[in-house]
Amino acid sequence: MKTTLSLIFTLFFFVAQAQLEKVEMIDFYKWSNQDVHYNTVVVSENFIEAGEGLATVRVKYNLDGLTKMVEFDALASFESYDQYFELYFMGGDDAAFITGSGSYTPDNFLLTYDWDGNYLSGVTADHNALEQENVEFSDLDQIMVRDANHLRELIKEFYSSNDPIYRDLMVYASQFD
Repeated sequence: MKTTLSLIFTLFFFVAQAQLEKVEMIDFYKWSNQDVHYNTVVVSENFIEAGEGLATVRVKYNLDGLTKMVEFDALASFESYDQYFELYFMGGDDAAFITGSGSYTPDNFLLTYDWDGNYLSGVTADHNALEQENVEFSDLDQIMVRDANHLRELIKEFYSSNDPIYRDLMVYASQFD
C-alpha cells in the first residue's frame, strides 16, 4: 500500500512539475484595428533554445458593446540578429470563443526585442491577411508588467480559476514576489 501511495505521489509530482515547466513566458500586448481595441496575452514554453515551440494566445475585445474573448494555438519561433531578436507567433486555423460568439481569424505576431529583453516593436495581422498582396499590419504596444501583483491582475483579465492552466500561471507570477 505504501509503495502504491508513493508511486501515485511521485507520478502526481512529476505531472505537476511538467505542467509548470510549460508556462515559461507570459507577455501582454494591445492594438487597435479600425475602431476595435484588442488586448492579448501570449503564454508559451521557452522555445528559444529549440528554435520553435507552442504558444496559447487569448485576445479580448469589445464589438458592438459586447466583450468577446477568443483563444487559439500559435506556432512560436525565434530569429536572432546582431543587435536584436525577433519572436514570431503564427496563429493556427481556428479560434475558440471563451466569451461571446461569432467568427474570429487567429492573428500572427512579429515582436522585436533587444538582447537585454527590452521590447522594441511589434506588428500583427490576422491569418487570412498574410495571404493577400498588400498586408496591412497593426502596430502592437506591449503592456508593461509593474510587479507580481500587477501580473496576477493581468492574468485574471484573461483566465479564471476554472481554467486548467490558471494555477500554473499564478505559480509563474509568484516567482516575481
